[in-house]
Amino acid sequence: EGSTGETAAERAPAPRGASLAAARLESMFSSTKRFTAAVALINETPNDRFPHLLSRVLGQLHAKAERVFSAEEEAALCELFGFSDEQLELLLSSCSFIFEQAAYLATAPAKLGDELLKAGVEEEPATAFGEVWQEEGAKLMERLRDRAVLAPTRLSGVDWQLCIGTASSDGLTAQQPHAILQLELNTPTPQDAEGEKRSLQMQLDRPKMQELLGKLDAIQGSLDGLS
Repeated sequence: EGSTGETAAERAPAPRGASLAAARLESMFSSTKRFTAAVALINETPNDRFPHLLSRVLGQLHAKAERVFSAEEEAALCELFGFSDEQLELLLSSCSFIFEQAAYLATAPAKLGDELLKAGVEEEPATAFGEVWQEEGAKLMERLRDRAVLAPTRLSGVDWQLCIGTASSDGLTAQQPHAILQLELNTPTPQDAEGEKRSLQMQLDRPKMQELLGKLDAIQGSLDGLS
């Protein structure tokens, strides 16, 4: 220990990716310039019209190729809200993004409302998001799964075992070490945070393990770059 009284553990740097994990626990939504602009538009949208708009957005979210509103409807909305075409596009795409995040993370309606409040959305539109998600979220997730658009399976645990087998070639016997990797998975829903549970086992020899570790390291590097 040093003169300050800190232990070695206190002085040690945080594990790689720990700061990113902590940031994600703090908020579902990053305060990017685009998202901040979208929040301002959400807050400017008339509260009496907003739930219907959200319901239309959510109803079309499983069909990415389809427009939420027709060109005529979009023109009418721009006039009604006092938005430009670009502002309306940002509003609609951001509402879609919010629901996509809620679907991917299987977020409970109350939690979604709380996260939006933390992101700067005012109380009435944040409540509208939660209510529409409460009413229609489960149906959306079912549609997305049917179309294989969404697979919000989470890794809940990892176990492993090292094994040593034998292999014979030209009369010579050699030990062939390999690892058994078991992944514990669960698929949550808005109604059940645990959801369906299952296990996946993989047998990996040394080259395959090195390949897997290399890919995981590349993924971790990309995640760290976003923090």
